[in-house]
Amino acid sequence: MVRPYRGPDAQGLPPMINGLEVISPIPIMLAAAHPQMIALAAEIGEGWIPPSWAPGVMDSFRPTLEKGFAKAGNGKSLKDFKIWSQVDMLVDSDVRSAMRPFKE
Repeated sequence: MVRPYRGPDAQGLPPMINGLEVISPIPIMLAAAHPQMIALAAEIGEGWIPPSWAPGVMDSFRPTLEKGFAKAGNGKSLKDFKIWSQVDMLVDSDVRSAMRPFKE
């Protein structure tokens, strides 16, 4: 709950009511590439947005995420954590022409 400011020069006003009903909490998702920020995403967030992703890369990120979960100390794990990423692909009968934009 947000409490009104009570410090020096406080006006004694009650909290402002904006009339909006909270539908659901907004998840904290961190976009991070550095290992310390990835661990922070696991520690304080509900999810992580990696800068890139490819099949099979989870094993390289798992120890960093586990470090963040351990620091949170609340039993958090990968089963409670969302990873949102973009995987680019082109569908074409010619593999070489489909790969060209990614190589350029």
